[in-house]
Amino acid sequence: MWVCVWITPYKENLNKVATDIHLKHGVKLKNPQISIRFTNDEDDGKEDRNLVVDKMVLDGVTYQTEDDDTYSTGTYTRGEGCTDGRKKSEILSCEGYFRYY
Repeated sequence: MWVCVWITPYKENLNKVATDIHLKHGVKLKNPQISIRFTNDEDDGKEDRNLVVDKMVLDGVTYQTEDDDTYSTGTYTRGEGCTDGRKKSEILSCEGYFRYY
């Protein structure tokens, strides 16, 4: 199942206000393996778009993005650039995703 959500671009959200997104669907997920994908990265020297996700809540269970079990691609690490792994970060600086286990 794919769910697409469009959020106001960061450049228009100058106050850096967090936005809660609530989705309801009729599919019961088992052994959830949820991904949140960042697909419109840009850094033109004036603007650097990033995605910040604090947590995901599914059926009352909270999955913290910076938890040991969360896998990410697109998380920047000094000296490595944007690489894959369990980065314990809630920021995607490059196109990629968070995967919650």
